[in-house]
Amino acid sequence: MASRVLSPVPAGCVIPRLTFPEKKLKVKLRDGFLRKLKREGTRFLFKRGRLERKKPMKKVSRSQRNKLKIYFAVRDAFLAREENGDCICCKLRRERGENIRQQPATECHHKRGRCGSLISDERFFAATCYDCGRNWIHQHPEQSRDMGLLAPPHLWNVPAN
Repeated sequence: MASRVLSPVPAGCVIPRLTFPEKKLKVKLRDGFLRKLKREGTRFLFKRGRLERKKPMKKVSRSQRNKLKIYFAVRDAFLAREENGDCICCKLRRERGENIRQQPATECHHKRGRCGSLISDERFFAATCYDCGRNWIHQHPEQSRDMGLLAPPHLWNVPAN
């Protein structure tokens, strides 16, 4: 193989400076990416070499918001009925011998959970007062299961047929 011999640079010639196209390419890609983000009306911002959110994430997704609209209407109708005026938990606890006062029902307790379609299934609702619905039922699970206010563990968050 013949080797090439490089000739020295003649006097008066200017050697072109070497450029690194990959650096320019990165800048161009990033600028184009930023323009694309801006054009799409995104909520992201390119800052210090990484993406950051301009606005916080939505607290509730669109599909969950639609489910909650239905749930709130069903819950309000359930609590407005005359038979659901008093707390069922207070009533059952009084029948068992506890010395408590009967409270009006202000909340809707979910006996089987709130997952999926269970959130608006009235078969598993119980009209409760604030204290019973928020605290007592889950602090005393065995007694609640005996009274029928809480589903067994193997049926928790399992939709009914």
